[in-house]
Amino acid sequence: MEHRIEDTILLVDDEPSIIHSLKRTLRGNGRKFLEASNGKEGLRILDDHYVDLIITDCKMPEMDGIEFLENLRSRNLDTFKIMLTAFSDSLTMMDAVNKGEVYRFIVKPWNPNEMKSVVNEALEKHRALKDFKYLLDSYQKQNKILSAKNINLEESVKKYLNIAQGKELQIQDAYWEAVQSLAEALKARDPYTRRHSEFVAKYSVIIARSMSLSAEVVETTRQAALLHDIGKIGIRESIFLKEGHLTPEERATVETHSSISAQILSPLKFLAEIIPVIRHHHERYDGKGYPDGLEGEDIPLGSRIIAVADTFEAMTADRPYRKALPVSVALGELKRVSGTQLDPKVVAAFLKISKDIEGLNEDDHR
Repeated sequence: MEHRIEDTILLVDDEPSIIHSLKRTLRGNGRKFLEASNGKEGLRILDDHYVDLIITDCKMPEMDGIEFLENLRSRNLDTFKIMLTAFSDSLTMMDAVNKGEVYRFIVKPWNPNEMKSVVNEALEKHRALKDFKYLLDSYQKQNKILSAKNINLEESVKKYLNIAQGKELQIQDAYWEAVQSLAEALKARDPYTRRHSEFVAKYSVIIARSMSLSAEVVETTRQAALLHDIGKIGIRESIFLKEGHLTPEERATVETHSSISAQILSPLKFLAEIIPVIRHHHERYDGKGYPDGLEGEDIPLGSRIIAVADTFEAMTADRPYRKALPVSVALGELKRVSGTQLDPKVVAAFLKISKDIEGLNEDDHR
């Protein structure tokens, strides 16, 4: 299979010192570097050059990194993109995922070894993507030749599809790593979210097992619980970490996080079963929840389980605006909203094993 002799990397940053530092860190391995001081200049370079990887800053004059990446989408390039950003740029990171299909975010100032590792991985996966497209093109050409000769294609199809599926998994792995990068940024911004998701996952597993659900459903629910709040990366810190009550407008913004979570994960086919569970974990049993106002058993079972675990964990943990409630008070509140906010069957299952939950809660919150 034919490969390019060298990898070409486009560096886009308005600070010459940053570009110089990147070239010093990444030089070698037969790499060629192209330089641009903003998005507009980067687009002009791409008119004349093929590049394997783009490393772009977020904030630049004339055309910033988000607009630059959005323009790249219309070009249907298979180039991998890395964005240089800061933890405070959470909304920017969300925009980058939505508009630019970013492979990875790197926080400034970066660690040289981390930068080298991420770039090596990106270039390796980009080569896998090129191999995949080469194989697909070869398959289509062979298909035409064999069809013209009336030859049985079954074995040929199996051969190429097996290879293609392997490459597709590699591409999904690249996107999954970008999702994990977002999750790490969210955890760094608010350690409570990491702890909260882990506890909700533990409680959800206990509830699902107490309902005698299959191992597959238990695992799907666990995975959904771990990722259910990743969409909070798209919520401004001034709202997300606010002490005190939210305004109606701020509340409406917070309520977008479940939809954002589903949107972030939607390109990952291997998560197809958990995405609806995540999207609907704030629906209410009486139909007054969000984002879609689903009611009763129209809400995915995993979502109904996570809703109970989420509600209990939120009440029994310290929050910016209040101290944790006693477990007995939290259990009483679950009973009160059973049948309105929460599925009564799931609440009943939770209450049956509340002693186990209570012990786990005390151990985890020490």
